[in-house]
Amino acid sequence: MKNLYILDILATLLFFFSFGLFNPIYVLFLGYPILLLYLFLTKRNYLFKNFLLGIIFAVIWTLIAKNYYGYGSNFGTFFGLNIYPLLAWPVGLLSLYIIFIEIEKKFNKPNKILNFIIFSLAYIFFLLFAEYIAYHFFNIKNLATASYPGIQFCNCLHAPTWMQWSYILFGPIYYLSSEILDKKFRK
Repeated sequence: MKNLYILDILATLLFFFSFGLFNPIYVLFLGYPILLLYLFLTKRNYLFKNFLLGIIFAVIWTLIAKNYYGYGSNFGTFFGLNIYPLLAWPVGLLSLYIIFIEIEKKFNKPNKILNFIIFSLAYIFFLLFAEYIAYHFFNIKNLATASYPGIQFCNCLHAPTWMQWSYILFGPIYYLSSEILDKKFRK
């Protein structure tokens, strides 16, 4: 299929902005099977492992930061872990990765270091954009960290500094991990 990145971008935007229309937890619960079906229909089953990698990241992260999550009654918990970050991280990480690798294919940029830098900058931009929209327009607020100052220029990502840096580093670490995983599966 040609120009999948356009479809990927549209699907990601539709998914993200549905958070403003529906209860985000329902969007996330529906997002998992829809994302897997989408990968299957676009013949990209090979990305299931990257989705699993995102789930592993989310579980580890949510275990580390479980005391720093509290979204109120709209979001539940699963074995003491807040469901929202548990479900949101894998979908967000994989969505950006899919778009990036499709664009990367189109422009055929084999420079891995440059690709890593571009992905990292794009990730940070979209992370802050998504956090800003979610906080200011969708009213998705982490009550457990609400007293912490947000990143000043966007008044978003209200959390301790170590959490803010962790969020920023997630994308680059996920990209590197996905590239290593993809390379191992290609052999």
